[in-house]
Amino acid sequence: MTLQEKIEDLFTKTEFDAPDREVFNEFKRGLRTGEIRRTENFSDLISLALHRIVALRLRSNPLLIQKAEKNLQNWLNRNPDIQAWLEWKTILENENLENILKIITAETDEGQRLRSSSPFAGLVTVEERRAIIEHCEKAKSF
Repeated sequence: MTLQEKIEDLFTKTEFDAPDREVFNEFKRGLRTGEIRRTENFSDLISLALHRIVALRLRSNPLLIQKAEKNLQNWLNRNPDIQAWLEWKTILENENLENILKIITAETDEGQRLRSSSPFAGLVTVEERRAIIEHCEKAKSF
């Protein structure tokens, strides 16, 4: 089964709705055009791809930001002194949605650093993550 067939099969076996399909199609377009291959590190590429999907989801449903706020609060309850989490707390409390989207998709060292401690866990499914990794592995070989 080709990678394309695996992705299509993924869509038929899951409960993706139309916005989720569009998010994934946007990711695939970005890989084809090279738009999301600008990073040199493979794990950074995956992180950027995942956060682009998160950004598209947040744009279509801004209330999903509450998931990140809840994640962050849970983390801070366990360990309130982690500087990266305190930085995210400041970002989520003080930045508007558009700025948050720019932060999580920035193709800069700062963007990558912030993505490495991102509170947006849970906004991409396990199946989507697997498919993204497969796509990134394929893109790496070009």
